[in-house]
Amino acid sequence: MVIVLLYLAAVKVKQLADKAVLPFDDFLAFWSAARLELQGKNPYSLDALLAEQKAAGWDQGTPFVVWYPPWVFPLILPFGIFPYQMGRILWLLCHLILILVSATVLWRSYQGAPRFIWVAWILALSFAPSLFVLRNGQITPFLLLGVAAFSYFERRRKIFAAGVMCLLIAVKPQLSYLFWPVWVLWVFQRRCWAALFGAILSLSTATLIALYFNSSVISDWIGIWSTTPPFYWATPTLGTLLRLSFGSELHWLQFFPSLLMLISLGLVMSSKKLKWNWDEYLPLLLMASMATASYGWIADTVLLLPALIHGAMRVWRLHSLREKLLFALIHSLANSLLILMNLWKFSGTAYVWVTPFFLVIYLTVWRRSSSSLTGFGPLKEVTPN
Repeated sequence: MVIVLLYLAAVKVKQLADKAVLPFDDFLAFWSAARLELQGKNPYSLDALLAEQKAAGWDQGTPFVVWYPPWVFPLILPFGIFPYQMGRILWLLCHLILILVSATVLWRSYQGAPRFIWVAWILALSFAPSLFVLRNGQITPFLLLGVAAFSYFERRRKIFAAGVMCLLIAVKPQLSYLFWPVWVLWVFQRRCWAALFGAILSLSTATLIALYFNSSVISDWIGIWSTTPPFYWATPTLGTLLRLSFGSELHWLQFFPSLLMLISLGLVMSSKKLKWNWDEYLPLLLMASMATASYGWIADTVLLLPALIHGAMRVWRLHSLREKLLFALIHSLANSLLILMNLWKFSGTAYVWVTPFFLVIYLTVWRRSSSSLTGFGPLKEVTPN
């Protein structure tokens, strides 16, 4: 019966794909690169990508490019099997599932009551960046799942599985760049060798799969970075804001906020008073990474969802109706503004305020609730008043 239902669902999706006329977006890069990889060709070649994309109907002279490392290909290869229209629908469905699953895992990790899981789903789907990433076809929901699953497995002391999830987080390592030095320190201080083994195994296996289809994929990837790297594009980051203010040719300013944050993190981690807890600090670490990343788009801010759900759980536990309503109001207004900006077609740099704004809100909630919340403790059900 299950096989029959899956077959009928697949037929229905194909019918929709055949009738659909979907616009081209970032998925075109993943789709064309996957098709080239499956053929054993260079998936980073501008000429090959453009030829593949024009065959799908792309009429511009510049191709969409996949800048990501070779270990990303096991995630995107299945979608390259299908024609573009059908692959795009499957990609959309996959990402919608990834966002909902990530919200569910985060809710459980932060001890939300199972019967109120719908709250996490509403938070996830009412979060404007979730809508943006679904519409733009970016790959960031895979990173979101990696962060959520890492937190879930680490809390349950399934260290090997937590290490395996690093494969997903490493798809766009610059978005979570603060995670990596903390993770390395955690591995060696706590002797979490299973996490190290899991990360090495997953990354090497994914890379070997890519090498199986194209033995030169690593050198091909290195070659694409000899062109103008995307770090220098005008994206909604503080580094771009500095370059626009002091000179776009000063490329080093793109990395200045990241450097300052790394120094600050080193000072914090050297403090003997700090007792590292992934549950408490991972959302904050991710937000700080996003706020000071050298490169990223508004759709990538879907990675703020762990902090959003974590902050919502903290507000929930304050037992103050006024604060709950205030949180809901701020959430609604901020996301309404983002949607309006998107409808009015604001440029990418106009969204530079988004991550710092949510970071300030999160820090306010975190500080306000710290006096009442000393930690999550054992798993327990949380119920509203």
